[in-house]
Amino acid sequence: MIERRIVIRYVKALLDVAVREGDLNRVGRELMQVQMILRENRGLREFLLHPRVPPSKKKKVSQDIFKGLVSPFVFHALCHIVDKKREEILTVIGDEFKEAADEARGIVKARVQTAIEISEERLKGLKERLEQFLGKRVDLHVEVIPEILGGIILWIGSQIIDGSVRGRLERIRNQLLEFKIA
Repeated sequence: MIERRIVIRYVKALLDVAVREGDLNRVGRELMQVQMILRENRGLREFLLHPRVPPSKKKKVSQDIFKGLVSPFVFHALCHIVDKKREEILTVIGDEFKEAADEARGIVKARVQTAIEISEERLKGLKERLEQFLGKRVDLHVEVIPEILGGIILWIGSQIIDGSVRGRLERIRNQLLEFKIA
């Protein structure tokens, strides 16, 4: 498995050029398309990842498949990745680029879990408050998880804010277990 720091290095280089050229959305779509094709086509993925297949053959097959689907810039980047024997990057490059592009645009991903469906009005209010608090646009995803009993659990990046009934009950339980009778 390739190290994430190496993937980030390639993504940052692609992002810098895409921002400079004003093609952030197009490059993101094309990289996601490459990633999806590789994820869905096991034979192609195994061929491109195989260490004994020479880069020249990998680039020829890549040209046959991707040349009409992606811009010359993205195709050149794919060839560079193949030349450097970092083909594994191609299986995650779309997701990583989207994450980096969202960050460059000032968009934060947040996930909310609720016990019941929340109305669009309440969801909109929550999103607005989060955007005010964070000073960034928020891409909010909602999941209904009845097991949390009530309240919400909010994920913002790696931060978790547990305001669920189940979370409160677990904290009370832990406090009671810590309580020692003399």
